[in-house]
Amino acid sequence: MKYIYLFLCLTVSSVSLGQSVKNISGLVTSAGTGLPLPNVSVFLNGTSKGTMTDSDGHYRLQDLPYGAYELVFSSVGYTTRVHQFTAADLPLNLDMELSPKPMELETVTVSPFLKDGWRIWGRFFRENFIGNSKAAENCVIKNYKVLRFRHNKAAKTLEVYADEPLIIENKVLGYRIQYQLEMFVHNWNTRSQLFWGYTLFEDLTAGQKKPPARLLQRRQEVYRGSLMHFMRSLYADRLKKEGFEVQRMRKAPDPAHPGDSLSVVSRPFMTADSLLVTRNDSSKVLFFQDYLQVTAINSREETEYLHYIKQGRKPWFQRSVLSLLEEQPVTIQRNGGYQPPQNLILSEYWGWSEKVAHLLPWDYREPAVLP
Repeated sequence: MKYIYLFLCLTVSSVSLGQSVKNISGLVTSAGTGLPLPNVSVFLNGTSKGTMTDSDGHYRLQDLPYGAYELVFSSVGYTTRVHQFTAADLPLNLDMELSPKPMELETVTVSPFLKDGWRIWGRFFRENFIGNSKAAENCVIKNYKVLRFRHNKAAKTLEVYADEPLIIENKVLGYRIQYQLEMFVHNWNTRSQLFWGYTLFEDLTAGQKKPPARLLQRRQEVYRGSLMHFMRSLYADRLKKEGFEVQRMRKAPDPAHPGDSLSVVSRPFMTADSLLVTRNDSSKVLFFQDYLQVTAINSREETEYLHYIKQGRKPWFQRSVLSLLEEQPVTIQRNGGYQPPQNLILSEYWGWSEKVAHLLPWDYREPAVLP
């Protein structure tokens, strides 16, 4: 079959729960003038931990657990800044200067932004950014008008940008997501897609004594068999216990599908020891050649996926294929995060499912027992 590759580029932070807590604070100013900037969004990427600068430009984040972080500074009209640090650096006083975004000039060498971009490409963008799973049906971009679309017919590409953070409400999973979209590119020539950005989660059940059991179950259903679940299992050397079977694959000639056929070349199943080549206290490096086929034997395909691939059969186990861009490794963290995200190419089931509608915060933990 034809593979549609998805580069799901969500830069991540590593957060471990239940460890010692520390704080970070500082002042955010405008580059050039040195004046304090109020209402700047300051957050740990991929988590529910964030705040805003006060009227004097000060911010403070408290009770940060042990881990490695990306601290994001985001404000409308200014270039986003990101600072990486670990808990070993805490407590930390970090001042940050934000530069105004340069005005983009549309020249003859650059395709102009479309005046009716959402009307023309909105549905396509939703399906490829939000997804078309069950969860996507009730996942809404509240401020879609901030999106700008650029279609290059000659290059056969679609680029999408946002003038300010997207506010995405996912009623199925109970999250409101602030998504700082840095880039979305769909390329029909290479059959590939790249999007990446920074995310801040708000749990819509926060403050409730007892979150709805159905909502917690939906989160768990999305998590089980996901790329996050796989990466956590790989890191902890629990692939078999968590229901993952991993086999190496390589391309093989197939007259019916030239250049697209893959065949399994590894038996028995691969283990974490054969995939993780470098280790240290907090991260491990994933490297492999050719392709990996990952089967989640405890998770079934969604019916919507079968519609997408145009197969009228009953759902099977979720089966995905991984490859590394130019055989460059990725570093994985205990919470399932990995960097750099653009090095990991997803296809088949994860190429379809790993979209915004299925996003969970990196500090998500499965409930021990559903209420």
